[in-house]
Amino acid sequence: MNEASVAERNRRRFVAANGSRTRESGIATSYIRLQNALVAWSEVLSAGALLEQRTAAETVVVLPEADAVLRADGESVNAPARSISILPAGASSIEAKAPGYIIRVFAPVPEALANLAINAEDYRQPCAGVNPIGAPLTYSGAPGIRVYPIDQFKAAAGRRPPSFQTGTMNVMWIEREGLTDRTKLDPHSHDDFEEGALVVAGEYVEHLRTPWAADAWAWREDEHVTCRPGTLIIVPPTVIHTTETLGTGRHLMLNIFAPARSDHIKSGMVLNAEDYSSI
Repeated sequence: MNEASVAERNRRRFVAANGSRTRESGIATSYIRLQNALVAWSEVLSAGALLEQRTAAETVVVLPEADAVLRADGESVNAPARSISILPAGASSIEAKAPGYIIRVFAPVPEALANLAINAEDYRQPCAGVNPIGAPLTYSGAPGIRVYPIDQFKAAAGRRPPSFQTGTMNVMWIEREGLTDRTKLDPHSHDDFEEGALVVAGEYVEHLRTPWAADAWAWREDEHVTCRPGTLIIVPPTVIHTTETLGTGRHLMLNIFAPARSDHIKSGMVLNAEDYSSI
């Protein structure tokens, strides 16, 4: 791959929009990946539809608008709308109670699903500068399925977005009402990890600026990308970025990091961190 092709591949990593789907028994799913994680965006077309998986690591399940029944290791749990849940490794299933969306996050990327990602080609070669997951953090909490209703945990989170982790990743629930105050944006960058930002509700503009470096092939103009539900914004290391909401009403975004961010854990932002070995 020549230098121009590498630059084009990296540019595509900024935004991977909802695209081709797999269909199974009343559910249509799009897969989009980061280097260390895979997002499955599933549209449930009918109540009772079932998603099944078998994984080597824990799976995060986000229910933004409809209840579901989660099953694993002989356990069955009702998970409400507006919740983040964690399924243990191994065989598990999700039964939808109503039409809506189910979001799953896998880390590391399961080999059986990697080629289903609409941006799989962008990761035939690893993204430079992204830390690997390494050894997973050890879970020491109560066994079984864990369900975290967002509205119950907002008080514990305070002014910070509720964030929950597994041994290999953490997911933040970032919810806003109305327009962002344009005088209070937060442009920043990360040195050694990708950030995934999945738009679940509302509309956003993601502002992206790539710092100049010695390799002129990597230079590019600032980008201001309008993002709607079903879009995963992928921010590579060192890229300066900030997010702005558009329009009135509710906006919901999930921020995804794999491995779990040690700075978030140490600062108390991750609400279930005490269930895992410390960093």
